[in-house]
Amino acid sequence: MATKRLATYRAKRDFTATKEPSGDTTIAPAQRLRFVIQKHDATRLHYDLRLELDGVFKILGRHEGVHHSIPADNRRLAVEVEDHPLDYGDFEGTIPDGRVWWRYGPAVGPGYWTPGGRPL
Repeated sequence: MATKRLATYRAKRDFTATKEPSGDTTIAPAQRLRFVIQKHDATRLHYDLRLELDGVFKILGRHEGVHHSIPADNRRLAVEVEDHPLDYGDFEGTIPDGRVWWRYGPAVGPGYWTPGGRPL
């Protein structure tokens, strides 16, 4: 199931040009769902929240372009991006995307989380 969930992630990357995890490495299932908070030095420094669910990391990150109408001191919006492989949880490195170099710094965690509210 994780392979299907990673189709968009893999389509956006050239793994011969980046050291990002491809998702081919098998990560042992944990007893509890993991999360990490990862430093992401992109257009602006921010932090991505990565939540394990259904064999992948669901990512919430700060998104450029949607905040311009929100006062600068109140920009807290995070958006979901494509699913990432679980081996991204400890990835650190610098990757090119054709325009800029994206830097992923050390992760905080892993920690564990439990879904609340309605069943997933």
